[in-house]
Amino acid sequence: MLRLIVPLLVAGTIALSQTLCPPDDPNCPWQSYTVTLPLTDPDCFATVQFKWRICNGRLEIAVDETGITTIAGCEGWDRLELYHYNYSGLLDYITQAMLTRFHINPNELPGTPSVPRCGEGILTTASVYTANCGIWLKCDYHYQGEVQRDCEYQGTDPNWDPVNKKVTTWKWFSCGKTCCMREYEICWRFDPIQGAYQIYPLKLLGKRRLIECTEQSNFPRPCDSGC
Repeated sequence: MLRLIVPLLVAGTIALSQTLCPPDDPNCPWQSYTVTLPLTDPDCFATVQFKWRICNGRLEIAVDETGITTIAGCEGWDRLELYHYNYSGLLDYITQAMLTRFHINPNELPGTPSVPRCGEGILTTASVYTANCGIWLKCDYHYQGEVQRDCEYQGTDPNWDPVNKKVTTWKWFSCGKTCCMREYEICWRFDPIQGAYQIYPLKLLGKRRLIECTEQSNFPRPCDSGC
C-alpha cells in the first residue's frame, strides 16, 4: 500500500503577475531604461532593457536575461540549470557592469548617489531578479513479502528498511517562482596598476528572497529557492 507523506499537488501552476518581480512599491516606483554596454574581459557589446529605481538612498536595478541582446563577442558564457538553480554568467557579469557604470556616471540615471572612497564610507546597491523554487517530496512504500532482485546484483538495496518493511522514494517538484535581491557594497578603491580609483568589482553582501514562492501553499514544508 502506498502512503503519501505530503498532500497531493494541485493541478496547474499559478500565473505570474507582471508585478511579481520586481515587486511594486508606491514609495519607490520603477522606471524603464535601455542601455548599450561595451564590456571588457572578454570584449563584447550588449543591449539591455531593464528597470531601475532609487529607493532608500540607493540604486536598484531589475534585469532579466530575456532583456539582454548580445551584439558581438558575448558568446560562450557559463550556464547552470540544476533543479531550482539557474545561473547565467552573462547575466551576472552584465548586472555588475551596469551597477558600476551608473555609479561612475550618476547623471545617466538621475538621483544615483555618489560613491565614497573605501575607508571613508560605504554605499550599498542592489539587483532584483526572478528565481525558481522547488522541493523534494518523499513517499513510503510498505510491503509484506521479500524484495526481489537480479542474482547478478551484489550491492545494497537503496532506501530499503527490512525491519519496518518499507521502501522510501523521493521526487523533485517545482514550487513556482520567487523574487530575489542581491545586495552589494560599493566604494572607490585605488588601483596601483591603473594608477586611479576604481569601483569594480563590487563586493557581494548577500542574497535574500523578497516574496514567498508562488506555489508554496501546495506544500507542508518550506520550498527552496534559487536565490
